[in-house]
Amino acid sequence: MINVFGPRTRRRDPARLSPHWHDDFEQGSVVLAGSWIHHLRYPWAPDSGTWRPDGHLRCGAPSVTIIPAGVEHTSQDTGEGDSWLVDVFAPPRADFLARGIVRNAAEYDVSG
Repeated sequence: MINVFGPRTRRRDPARLSPHWHDDFEQGSVVLAGSWIHHLRYPWAPDSGTWRPDGHLRCGAPSVTIIPAGVEHTSQDTGEGDSWLVDVFAPPRADFLARGIVRNAAEYDVSG
């Protein structure tokens, strides 16, 4: 499932980012224009030997970043000019389908 918004002409307020995670699907973030930082925080587990430092991946166009299920993340556009990020989800997001924000919703079988 692809989530397409138009290019951004104004930078996102760094005090209003939206860290979140998805329990049941991966996200691919495709940079089509501009520069982005993907902020990633890996979930903690009881064994501190498995802990990983936060990641801050700087990506320019063209690039793709795969964000595994369960990884807390947010993306921030940086630099000058237009920026454009397209998100790809696998499997498709039932919550987006239910909200009616998927352009090609008729192509997805949501019967379970």
